[in-house]
Amino acid sequence: MEDREIVKLFWERSPQAVDALAEAYGPDLRALARRLLEDPQDVEECVNDAYLALWQGIPPAKPAPLLPYALRVVRNLCLKRRRWNRAGKRQSAFDLAYEELEECLGGGEGPEGSLDLEELKDALNSFLSRLSHRDRVLFLGRYWYGSPYKELAQQTGLTENNAMVRVSRLREKLRAHLKKKGVLE
Repeated sequence: MEDREIVKLFWERSPQAVDALAEAYGPDLRALARRLLEDPQDVEECVNDAYLALWQGIPPAKPAPLLPYALRVVRNLCLKRRRWNRAGKRQSAFDLAYEELEECLGGGEGPEGSLDLEELKDALNSFLSRLSHRDRVLFLGRYWYGSPYKELAQQTGLTENNAMVRVSRLREKLRAHLKKKGVLE
């Protein structure tokens, strides 16, 4: 079933909408959740919570394409669950990937923080749009999907060490790009 047909089912409040979404994208949603969460029960709970969130969010949203929208919902729920589960503990590969990016990211609370986050979002999008396909796969694989370097190397045909070095260089390019855009000082 195509995305627009699934979204139409959501708009019609048809119970088949969730079933169609699960059939079309359930494996992708679970794969992302498994990458971010260790506990299989947490994985299932976050995916099911995502189905509920999508049911409640469509309408008014009309996502096109549907998969990235659904992945974002799953990812946000998984990250929220991780924070709750971890509460101060930091040891997973995904936590380490975020620590690598800490010095590149800004933002904060209040109106200034919201403006900073918008500027950061725009700067990140412009940075990503200028990357080659391979570099974009490496960067997003590491920092969006939390993929280990070994898996990134297999996906891109690089050695594990080469993938690690390229991601490190991409971080440096990102830092320089953010400074040039005035997002970082």
